[in-house]
Parts: sequence; structure tokens; C-alpha cells
Amino acid sequence: MKDLLQTLIEEFRETIDATSGSIYRHYKFPDAQNAIKVAVGMRRAGKTYFLFQTIRDLIKQKVSIEQILYLNFEDDRIVPMDYKSMGKMIDLWYTLYPENHQKMCHLFLDEVQNIEGWPLVLRRLSDTKNLQIYVTGSSAKLLSKEIATSLRGRSLSIEIFPYSYLEYL
Repeated sequence: MKDLLQTLIEEFRETIDATSGSIYRHYKFPDAQNAIKVAVGMRRAGKTYFLFQTIRDLIKQKVSIEQILYLNFEDDRIVPMDYKSMGKMIDLWYTLYPENHQKMCHLFLDEVQNIEGWPLVLRRLSDTKNLQIYVTGSSAKLLSKEIATSLRGRSLSIEIFPYSYLEYL
């Protein structure tokens, strides 16, 4: 699992650089320090690129790339994965970067609804100091009201729509 995580981290860093020219979306996650930030929307609406935009904004604010973990749960190398393996992978990231225990870190989980039992891990992680959690999802399993129930008031949601006419131009 350690080798796979290191590979995913390296590929993520390359992807962030490669997507730097994408269209800037005028969405922002709600500004709440301890809440899990959730982006929902239909498939192909741009949720993943919105996550990448948020990551690039953090890097511009001088957040180190080592303080950011991005996992895409549509990646065939980590699917199928259950909530226990997901939790272990995140714990392994802290083992790879032990200094992150003392720093504000940012965890991005893309298409998290593909992991059975994902709310259990997020509830545990939401109690972790120095960790901001960002989540996307695009199925009926991840509707805003269901997120509120699953995460028991620990989340704030934003709905991402496909490009507007002005963004398309």
C-alpha cells in the first residue's frame, strides 16, 4: 500500500501542474475551519477540476504540497476499497510525512461515495486537529441532505453546476 500511495502522490503533483491552465470557476468552499467541505453535483460538472483549483489556491497561499493529500476513488488501482483501507491509507500518509501532525493539512477525497462506510472515516478524521477535509461526490448516494445526516452536522456543501454560458465563452 505504501508504494501505491507514493505513486498516487507523485501522479497528483504532476496532475496539479498539468491542469494549471484550466478555466477558473467562481465557486468557493464555505469558510468554516472545522467543517468537512463537500462539493456535490452531476457527473462531468467539473467537481474534480474545482478541487484542483482549490489545491492550486492553497499552494499560492504558501501551503506546502506535502501538506496536501488527494485521493480519487474512481482510480482502478485503489478500487474496490473499504473504509478501513481508506483510513489506513490516510494514516500511512501521516507516516510518510510525520511533520504534518504539527501543521494544518488538507485532505481531498474525490468521488468518496465509491467507498462503502466512508462517513465513519470522515467523522473520525473531522475530530483531528490541523486537518481540513474536502470531499466530492456525484451520485444519488451523496445528496446534500444525506451528507448532513451521514456526517451529523459536521459538513457544509456546495453544489457545482456545469459551465455557465459566460464560463464557456
